[in-house]
Amino acid sequence: MTVTQMAQQVMGTITNPPSVTQLNPKPIFVMKVPASMSAAELKNVREALSKDSITDDYHVVVVPNSDTDFQFEMYNADKIEVQRWNELVNRILK
Repeated sequence: MTVTQMAQQVMGTITNPPSVTQLNPKPIFVMKVPASMSAAELKNVREALSKDSITDDYHVVVVPNSDTDFQFEMYNADKIEVQRWNELVNRILK
Protein backbone atom coordinates (compact mmCIF):
# COMPACT_ATOMS: atom_id res chain seq x y z
CA MET A 1 0.00 0.00 0.00
CA THR A 2 1.39 3.40 -0.94
CA VAL A 3 1.57 6.37 1.40
CA THR A 4 -1.12 8.11 -0.65
CA GLN A 5 -3.45 5.11 -0.36
CA MET A 6 -2.89 5.04 3.41
CA ALA A 7 -3.71 8.73 3.67
CA GLN A 8 -6.89 8.21 1.64
CA GLN A 9 -7.87 5.34 3.92
CA VAL A 10 -7.36 7.47 7.02
CA MET A 11 -9.28 10.39 5.54
CA GLY A 12 -12.12 8.03 4.58
CA THR A 13 -12.31 6.84 8.17
CA ILE A 14 -12.44 10.42 9.42
CA THR A 15 -15.12 11.56 6.96
CA ASN A 16 -17.20 8.38 7.37
CA PRO A 17 -16.72 7.38 11.01
CA PRO A 18 -18.57 4.41 12.44
CA SER A 19 -21.77 5.43 14.18
CA VAL A 20 -20.68 5.54 17.78
CA THR A 21 -22.12 7.91 20.33
CA GLN A 22 -19.47 9.54 22.45
CA LEU A 23 -20.48 11.99 25.15
CA ASN A 24 -17.06 13.59 25.59
CA PRO A 25 -15.28 13.62 22.25
CA LYS A 26 -11.50 13.67 22.40
CA PRO A 27 -9.45 16.29 20.56
CA ILE A 28 -7.84 15.19 17.31
CA PHE A 29 -4.06 15.37 17.22
CA VAL A 30 -2.72 15.29 13.65
CA MET A 31 0.88 14.38 13.00
CA LYS A 32 2.07 15.18 9.48
CA VAL A 33 5.16 13.19 8.56
CA PRO A 34 7.53 13.75 5.63
CA ALA A 35 6.22 12.20 2.41
CA SER A 36 9.65 10.64 1.98
CA MET A 37 8.85 8.10 4.70
CA SER A 38 8.25 4.60 3.38
CA ALA A 39 4.95 2.84 3.92
CA ALA A 40 6.64 0.55 6.47
CA GLU A 41 8.01 3.53 8.43
CA LEU A 42 4.60 5.21 8.39
CA LYS A 43 2.98 2.00 9.62
CA ASN A 44 5.54 1.73 12.43
CA VAL A 45 4.85 5.30 13.54
CA ARG A 46 1.08 4.68 13.55
CA GLU A 47 1.44 1.44 15.50
CA ALA A 48 3.77 3.00 18.07
CA LEU A 49 1.39 5.89 18.66
CA SER A 50 -1.65 3.61 18.86
CA LYS A 51 0.02 1.77 21.77
CA ASP A 52 0.97 4.97 23.58
CA SER A 53 -1.15 6.44 26.36
CA ILE A 54 -1.61 9.58 24.26
CA THR A 55 -4.62 7.83 22.73
CA ASP A 56 -6.34 7.99 26.12
CA ASP A 57 -6.73 11.74 25.69
CA TYR A 58 -6.52 12.27 21.92
CA HIS A 59 -7.48 10.73 18.62
CA VAL A 60 -4.14 10.55 16.84
CA VAL A 61 -3.99 10.70 13.05
CA VAL A 62 -0.70 10.26 11.19
CA VAL A 63 -0.68 11.42 7.57
CA PRO A 64 2.02 12.03 4.97
CA ASN A 65 2.89 15.62 4.15
CA SER A 66 4.66 17.18 1.20
CA ASP A 67 7.13 18.93 3.50
CA THR A 68 10.32 17.34 4.79
CA ASP A 69 9.61 18.22 8.43
CA PHE A 70 7.20 16.84 10.98
CA GLN A 71 4.21 19.09 11.60
CA PHE A 72 1.50 18.91 14.24
CA GLU A 73 -2.05 20.22 14.38
CA MET A 74 -4.86 20.00 16.91
CA TYR A 75 -8.58 19.96 16.17
CA ASN A 76 -11.68 19.80 18.34
CA ALA A 77 -9.82 21.26 21.31
CA ASP A 78 -11.19 24.20 23.23
CA LYS A 79 -7.83 25.39 24.43
CA ILE A 80 -4.46 23.82 24.92
CA GLU A 81 -1.71 25.30 26.98
CA VAL A 82 1.62 25.92 25.27
CA GLN A 83 3.42 23.79 27.84
CA ARG A 84 1.05 20.83 27.26
CA TRP A 85 1.41 21.20 23.49
CA ASN A 86 5.21 21.11 23.77
CA GLU A 87 5.01 18.05 26.04
CA LEU A 88 2.92 16.21 23.44
CA VAL A 89 5.20 17.08 20.55
CA ASN A 90 8.38 16.21 22.49
CA ARG A 91 6.85 12.92 23.62
CA ILE A 92 6.00 11.91 20.08
CA LEU A 93 9.36 12.92 18.62
CA LYS A 94 11.32 10.83 21.14
